[in-house]
Amino acid sequence: MTDSVKGLGKVLETLRRQLAKPVEAQKSPGTSAAQSVYGASARTTNNLQGRARARVAALDPEDPEFHRKARRAFLQIVLSDEFGDEAANDPDFYRLLDGLEQAIDADESLSRAFEELTRRLRDQG
Repeated sequence: MTDSVKGLGKVLETLRRQLAKPVEAQKSPGTSAAQSVYGASARTTNNLQGRARARVAALDPEDPEFHRKARRAFLQIVLSDEFGDEAANDPDFYRLLDGLEQAIDADESLSRAFEELTRRLRDQG
């Protein structure tokens, strides 16, 4: 596995762990949030990475807002994968997305990790 996939996997794991907190409370007995949230296969990770690369490649790398836009595109892809593409039609989807971005901005190490991720996606796109 290349370093870029490992880096993407770490960010996905962190994001999924954060998303699992509210999901865990809603799960039925016998099915843990970890089973449903961490059940993503390597194939899913590679698909997410390919989709993220394509979205990031469509952005202007000279745009001063490049990293913010790339991060938002990445988060939209992950959330759509987790909740289904139709979730993007729900206004709450974008409130969740905004909340995630605010949480990431408030955590310096997570913010740096996403900046590194968007840099790698740009360089590999």
